[in-house]
Amino acid sequence: MDLWTTEWWLELAIQLLIAVLTTVLGMLTYDRKVARPKMTALRDRLRRHEDRIA
Repeated sequence: MDLWTTEWWLELAIQLLIAVLTTVLGMLTYDRKVARPKMTALRDRLRRHEDRIA
C-alpha cells in the first residue's frame, strides 16, 4: 500500500477514531467503577468523623 493515498488516510482515521473511543469509554468506566465509590466512601468517612467531633 502506497503511503499518503486515500486508503491510507482512511485507515489512519479509523484507527484514531477507535483509539479515542476506547480511551473515552475506559475513562468513563473507570470513573463509574473506581473514582465515584472512593469519593462516596471518603464522604461517608468524613461525615462520621464530623459526627464524632460534634
